[in-house]
Amino acid sequence: DVGFTPGKLVEAAQGIEDNAEPFSQAVSTIGEDVTSASEGINGPFMEPLGNALTKWGDSLSVLFDDLGRLAEALVGVERSFGTCEEEIIQSLVQAGSGSESGGDSSGGSLYDELTQLSQSES
Repeated sequence: DVGFTPGKLVEAAQGIEDNAEPFSQAVSTIGEDVTSASEGINGPFMEPLGNALTKWGDSLSVLFDDLGRLAEALVGVERSFGTCEEEIIQSLVQAGSGSESGGDSSGGSLYDELTQLSQSES
């Protein structure tokens, strides 16, 4: 059973945004810190270390770009779901309205409940 709680995807997107930027700032200086700490140190390992730090920084840049796109996608899914939910409710209200006018006594209570639900969603 899969459930959907409105607002949770937007919360998740905000959590990504709130945490990604401070983390990005914290790790962005690691390469510079290692470079300054290793001044005067020579050896065959320095070039590979520098290359590794550069690649690591590049991959983090891609990661943070991806996190931004993920946050945007989560908000987009939330909006799409909300729009779909509104369309379903309107369709059910119209269907309930049609059955009420058709003389089906069970349709009246369904129509009333759907109308109330539709008004509470607006």
